Amino acid sequence: MKIDFKLDNSLKETHVTIMASELNDEVNELIRKLTESVEKPIVGLIDEKVIMLKKEEIIKFYGRDQKVFASTPTGDYQIKKRLYELEEQLAVDKFIRISNSEIINLRKVKYFDMNMFGTICAVMVDGSRSFVSRRNMKKVKDTLGV
Repeated sequence: MKIDFKLDNSLKETHVTIMASELNDEVNELIRKLTESVEKPIVGLIDEKVIMLKKEEIIKFYGRDQKVFASTPTGDYQIKKRLYELEEQLAVDKFIRISNSEIINLRKVKYFDMNMFGTICAVMVDGSRSFVSRRNMKKVKDTLGV
C-alpha cells in the first residue's frame, strides 16, 4: 500500500481519496477504519441530562416499553434512536443484534453459554444475561465461528 499526504489550506474539511485497482479486503478494512473514526457519539439521557456515551463502555442496547436504552457500568441511559438505526451505526465486529429487542457489545461478553436446551445465553461482564433469539442464532454462531 502506498500513502500520499498533501496539505491544502483551501480545504474547509478533511478529504480522503482511496485509489485501488479493485475493491478487496484491504480496501474494505481501510474504509471501515476511516468510517469508524468519524462516527458520531451515542447520546444518552438520564435525569434530564444529556450524556455523551463512549461506545466501548456500552454493554448492550435494549428496548423496553417502546424506548431504547444503553446499559453501561454507570447506569442505563435512554437513547433517542431505534435499535435498527443503532445497528446500522455500530461496527459489526464489535456489536451484534441478538434479538428484536437487544444489541450486545461483543467485547463486553464474559462468555456464551450454549448448553441451555439449544439456546445461546450471553453472560455479560456486569453479570446480566441476554438470550439469542432463534432468528439470530445462525448469525451469532457464524460471528463466533462455531
